[in-house]
Order: sequence, then structure tokens, then C-alpha cells
Amino acid sequence: MFGFKFIKKTASNIVISIFYYYLKYLLWIFNCREILTASETLRGASFNFNAFYKQHFYIDPKWLQWFIGFSEGDGALLKDKDGRISFILTQNESKILYHIKDILGFGNVTFDIKANTYRYKVLDNSSLFKLALLFNGNIFLSHRINQLSEWIKILNSKSYSIVFNSNKLTISLFDAWLSGFTDAEGCFNVSIYSEPRYKLGFKTRIRFILDQNDKLALCFIRGLLDTGYVSKRSGNLTTFRYTADGYSKLGQIFSYFDSFPLKTIKQQAFTKWSEIHSLILSKKHLNTNGLAKIRILAKLINDKSDINS
Repeated sequence: MFGFKFIKKTASNIVISIFYYYLKYLLWIFNCREILTASETLRGASFNFNAFYKQHFYIDPKWLQWFIGFSEGDGALLKDKDGRISFILTQNESKILYHIKDILGFGNVTFDIKANTYRYKVLDNSSLFKLALLFNGNIFLSHRINQLSEWIKILNSKSYSIVFNSNKLTISLFDAWLSGFTDAEGCFNVSIYSEPRYKLGFKTRIRFILDQNDKLALCFIRGLLDTGYVSKRSGNLTTFRYTADGYSKLGQIFSYFDSFPLKTIKQQAFTKWSEIHSLILSKKHLNTNGLAKIRILAKLINDKSDINS
């Protein structure tokens, strides 16, 4: 009789799990159905830095790919009412902004006392011209392409000559764009919550998260990583969230960030997140010492996170 009850309960848990993942699959299909017909996204271009190199010294293409992804996430291609343009990156972490300034060889880093944050600013037209050449034809997000179009119109009115390239970039797992975008917009999250069905009464959930207003872009990334789902962010009318969780389907994510490491403090979070994943796969979360170690690592990760769960 006991064995029958155990089998019945186990079967019930399996059915619940299957239903849960089926719902997640339906959620992805519902939110990402546009990707099946968005041929303009699939016909995009690959990175081309020839025009930039003609006006600037050589910089490693992988670094430029990372920088473009980072800029699409955290950058601001601004135009004021007087027709002046500027480029600004805002970060709490000053080290990465000084790194960008050193690699590019132009721009300045300042501290905004009121906002309690750092900003990397490019204000002179000659440097903005180089950035426009770098971004032209190498941008993935549609709204950034529209901003660049306005930039180029203004630069051309000031005796520069740039032929605007409206083609959308096709990102892949063989370039560093997603690494840069993750440094700007990503989060490696760990949550430990009460779950009576588990041996110690707790379940550990690990998630890779990206937030963005462009749902189609997140769907494309979901297709690249071949795991996760895209949903509307709770309590936000315009922001969508890509979430990858589970223990056994994150292989593409680990492989990618091993090949294209993050450059901000999020690399430290990713390293600890990877360690937690390894502990879970080896069943260490099912004993007291292992769970205690996971709690310590999780706190170190989540304290650095700037994305709420």
C-alpha cells in the first residue's frame, strides 16, 4: 500500500513537471511567434569595421563587438534641440568606463554627484564621427538604428560624409555582442526558497536574465541560446524579460561566456553562478554543507545584481 502511494505521488509530480514546462513552452511560442515571420531580422548583416579602421587605429574586433553590445544596452545616442549630438554611457562601475576610454582613445569619464553614478561622455564631432562609422551597419536593436540615422544626418550637415546603412546586424554565438549586452543589461540571479518536497525543505533556482523593450530582439537571443522564454516583465508596460533557468539546459550559456568573458563586475557573478550550477549538478544542494555554501555564493551574486527578481 505504501509503495502504491509513493508511485502515485511520484507520477503526480512528473505530470506536474511536464505541465509546467509545457506552459513555459507555450509562453515562449506566444511571446516569440513574431520571430517566425521577422525575415528582416534573419537577413541582417555581419560586423564590418573597415570604415572605422580607415579613420582610427586598429582595435581588436572582438573588443569592438563587445563595445557595440554594451553601448546598445547602456549607451545613449543623444541629440539636443540645438542639433548637437553626444554619446553617453552611464555606469555605477567606473573601472569599465575608464577601460573604454583607454581602448578607444577619446572621450572623458565624469562623476555625477546628484545621480551618484559615473558617465563616459563623447562630445566632440571628430570622435562622434568615428563612433558613427563604428556603429553604422553594426547595430542589432531597431531603436538604436533609428537613433544612429538622426546622428548621421546631423554629422553630414556638418561637412562629414557617411552613407547611412539601415541593415540590421545579425548577432551570433560566435561574436562578443551578447557579452557586451549582458554586461549592460544582464543578471545572473539565484533564489533559495522554501519547498517541503525537497530533502532539506529548500529549492535553489538559478536564472540568467535579460531585460529589454525590444521583444523581438529577446526572442532572437532565446533562439540563439536554444533555451529559456520571453515574457512581459511584471508591473512594467513596456519591458520584456528573457529568462533561462533549469539545471540541464544552460550549456550554451556557459559555453558562450567561457568564449566571450564579461568585462564588468558581472564576470565575478557569472563565475560564482557557474560554481552554484556545478554544486547543484553534483547534488551538493541536497546536503547541509552544500546548501550553506550555495547560500554564501548566492548572496555575493545577488548583492551585485541590479535587476530585481
